Amino acid sequence: MLAAAAGPGIPIEESTAPISGTVSVRTDRRAIIRLPEQLGNSRRFAYVVSSKKETVADLNEAGARFFRNQKPAEAVKCFRRSLQLDPKQPKVAKLLGLSEQLGEDHEKAKKAFTLACELDPNDPEPRYYLGRVYYLENFFAQAIEELQKAIQIDSRDYRPHYYLALTFEAEGRIEAAEDGYRQAIQLNLKRAQPDFSPDYNYGVLLARIGRLEESEKYLRRSNELDPAAWAPPFELGKLYLRKDNLSGAERELISAAKAPTAGPKERSRIYHLLARVYFALGREADAQRALAAREEQDDPVKVPSPPSRLAY
Repeated sequence: MLAAAAGPGIPIEESTAPISGTVSVRTDRRAIIRLPEQLGNSRRFAYVVSSKKETVADLNEAGARFFRNQKPAEAVKCFRRSLQLDPKQPKVAKLLGLSEQLGEDHEKAKKAFTLACELDPNDPEPRYYLGRVYYLENFFAQAIEELQKAIQIDSRDYRPHYYLALTFEAEGRIEAAEDGYRQAIQLNLKRAQPDFSPDYNYGVLLARIGRLEESEKYLRRSNELDPAAWAPPFELGKLYLRKDNLSGAERELISAAKAPTAGPKERSRIYHLLARVYFALGREADAQRALAAREEQDDPVKVPSPPSRLAY
C-alpha cells in the first residue's frame, strides 16, 4: 500500500475533444480528474499575453489547453487572469486549484478549491479535491471532513468514498476503511470505464491484514480493469509468493515487468522479487539474470528516465 504522503503518479492525457461537457483525465493509481464543464467548445487555444482583446473565454480555453499539456505555470496565469476579469466562476476556480496542484503548490491549490466551494456550495467536486489535498498532506481530520461533505452533497461519485477509505486506512481505522472501499468499488463498477484503483488498494489492504483469498479476488479484478497497470500483477506476485505458489508468482511478476506503465524504479522492484522466486525454485541462473536486469534499471546511463509525471 502506498504511504499516505506519497501519492500516485498521474499522467495527464492529451485530448482533442471539445471542453464542453465533463472530460475525464485518467490517473495512474488513485484518482480520476475531470475537467469542469462549460469552458467553451473552441479548439483555438492561442493566448497572447500582450493582447488587449483578451476575453474570459480565450483565457479559459488557453488555460485548459496548458493544463492538459502539463504546463501548470501557464495554466495558472490564464485562470488567475480569467478570475480577475470575472471573479464569479466556480469551475474556473476549480481548474485553478487543479493547476496549482499540478504545479505541486498545495497551499495555493487549497485556496483555489476553497474559493470554488464558496462560489458554488452545491458542487461536491471542490470539496473532494480539497479533501484529497488534505489527505496527501497527512491532515487526515481535515480530509475526512471535506470528503464527507462531498458525499453529503452527492453520494454517487466513487472518488470521495475511495479517498475516505484511504484516509481511514492511513489512520488505522480498518473497519471504516473497508466500508469506504466497498462503497467506492460498488459505485466505480457502475461506470462505463471503471478505475482499477479501488479494487487494487482494497486488495492490498486485505493482503496486509492476512486475508489472502479475498485479496486475490480484488487484485485479480483490478488487473482485469487495467491490464496495462504494473501494480496489480506485482501485488499478485507477492501474494502468490506468500502462498508458496512459486509458478504463479513467476507468471505475475513477468507480467508486471512487461507492463507499459512500469518505469525503471518499478521494474527494479519487480526483478528483485523475481530473483527471490527463482532462488526459491532452485533456478540460480535465472535468478542471476533477474538481478542483472535489476541492476540495469538502477543504472541511469543504461535506462532513460521516464516522462515526468504529476504526483498526487
